[in-house]
Amino acid sequence: MIQRRHELLASQRQVGKEHDRTLLLCREPVTACADAERSQPGGVRATSEALITAGFSAIEAGIHRTTSLLTNLREAESSCLMEQPTSRTVFSFGARPLGVRHLFERVCSRKDRMDTSTTPEPTHTKRDALLEVIALARTRAQTLAEGYNAEARTAVGTVEVWAPKDHFVHVAVWTAYQARRIEASATGNPPPTKPADNDTVFLQHRDARWETIWADWMQALDETAAAVRRTSDEDLTALDPNGRSLFSLTLNNLYLHPISHLAQLYAERGDAASAEQVQQEAVATMARLFSQGELYANTIYGEIYAGAVYELGCFYAKCGRSAEAIAQVREALAAHPKLADVAKADANLVSLHALPEYQALFPA
Repeated sequence: MIQRRHELLASQRQVGKEHDRTLLLCREPVTACADAERSQPGGVRATSEALITAGFSAIEAGIHRTTSLLTNLREAESSCLMEQPTSRTVFSFGARPLGVRHLFERVCSRKDRMDTSTTPEPTHTKRDALLEVIALARTRAQTLAEGYNAEARTAVGTVEVWAPKDHFVHVAVWTAYQARRIEASATGNPPPTKPADNDTVFLQHRDARWETIWADWMQALDETAAAVRRTSDEDLTALDPNGRSLFSLTLNNLYLHPISHLAQLYAERGDAASAEQVQQEAVATMARLFSQGELYANTIYGEIYAGAVYELGCFYAKCGRSAEAIAQVREALAAHPKLADVAKADANLVSLHALPEYQALFPA
């Protein structure tokens, strides 16, 4: 009985911590929106919406974790014959569950909502961050894949124009490579051989079945997550001679790069709203994972964030949404000024070249 009571107390503390973490997740997107609006009034609507969208996703995940903890807590309470639940349980999971947006709006309505001086910094380790984005990448891939019928899944592409499964093969190959790269670092083995060029990979897997390709991708995600768990933050963030780290390379190969393919696939099937949403979420996720100092101090993290923002800007430009495109390119340049040369020559931004607002991004 004493042991069970100790387990109950531990469960109570865990629920309390998860509750506090979820409330913090509620605060972060709104605080970021306020900071962005102060720095660029009227020019950050799309980014702010993306931050809020990511906030909803994070809160929903927090509520899911808390629900699981509460189930364990109630089992412990029953075994200890306790009549009163823990006072730290603030969510209602009875006949009328507390909706995600209701919770978000309730936290946003607090008077200290915009007082950023009282908002603590996120306490994620880099390993936690990678595990979070790996799970997010899996979820977004599953959402896209569920929308394909048998005909789309069996479509055969060409070297020039890939079918959906060709995109998935490409991403799966690079995901598996990143898993081997992290594992090699953790075990002290030589680094793995880099994947073949895109055309070769396409030809090697052109006749592979959808089910095989999908299983390979999901297995590669599992292997990468397992390798990340065995690797310290110190090893994940150590820079190589090119200024990269396992952390930055994993973010790119397992999340940002796949998201660019998912956005392309959504756009190709006429779902521009979903293409925009996954890219907005990528921007918001990068902004949430890194501190302001990391984003705007010419660091590798700023480069990663800028890449996500820049991709969203290119998407807006191709959709004819000039003002939003310019706002995103401006933000990308603020985080990574070296993108200026790329932006000037990027065919995706050609629709902006004659606009004075765009030209003003590149002072002589």
